[in-house]
Amino acid sequence: MNLFRKYLSRLAVASLFVISVIVLSCGTARKSDISENVTVSKHPTMLTADVNHESVLLKWKTNRDDLLIKGYNIYLDSRAARDDTMGLQIDKMTLVIGDVYPGDTDPSTDYETFAASDLKDGVTYFAAVTTVFADGTESEPSNTVRFICHPRGEFRLAQSYSGENDGYSLGQAKYVPTDDLDNYIYYAIINGKDFLLSPSRINDVLRKVEFFKSGLKSVDDKIKRPNGQGTEKIAITAGDGCVLRTADGSYAKLIVKDFEGSGKDRVVRIEYSFMPVPNLLDF
Repeated sequence: MNLFRKYLSRLAVASLFVISVIVLSCGTARKSDISENVTVSKHPTMLTADVNHESVLLKWKTNRDDLLIKGYNIYLDSRAARDDTMGLQIDKMTLVIGDVYPGDTDPSTDYETFAASDLKDGVTYFAAVTTVFADGTESEPSNTVRFICHPRGEFRLAQSYSGENDGYSLGQAKYVPTDDLDNYIYYAIINGKDFLLSPSRINDVLRKVEFFKSGLKSVDDKIKRPNGQGTEKIAITAGDGCVLRTADGSYAKLIVKDFEGSGKDRVVRIEYSFMPVPNLLDF
């Protein structure tokens, strides 16, 4: 009987040890799973690209909460490989900067931005962002954005041959003389009315552009391919929108914002967006 009691006692102790090991083991596994899930969920999302002349502003939602991070890896490339099943191959993209981009150190910041310059207008780029954690590991990539840099903004155009700001190169995003070979547009008052005109009207060797009337209210509005031939001279009033087409089939969206001054000092303020890729209308 004593031997039987000793056997039962030892069996109970062994059972408790096995149960304890199982409980501890299960507890550790759950804790590890939770940690991994938290890390995976901290990748950037909602990446967008705001383009301009040879530049882009990337913006993304950080999703970092109070998690300690080193910063972000920013990938940007014009040669990124893609296919229908795998999408963007981030390992074939180029890091924008050689080191981790620290961004804003404030963990309460919901969004982060990065400005990239010295890009090429008319070239298709792909971009993605990852979070770099404190231990150096990298999160899953954000969504991928595709974009083409192109000039956009505002310019004030003086009347032709005024000697200053009397022509504008949409491709170079800068003022040029009225009769410059790179001029795309000039402004003149004819019989008391305001007009935008093609430089080719001055001389056949200068750039030829066509204007088309449009209901554009913003340079972000979508446009359709114009039918037929445009005009090399278009009358304008404040608030008008029109489409400009170059000889090689590149398009610009123009919004006449307002006029300033009077007489020979009268200038027109124009908002524009120009796509240097021929026949591309989605910009």
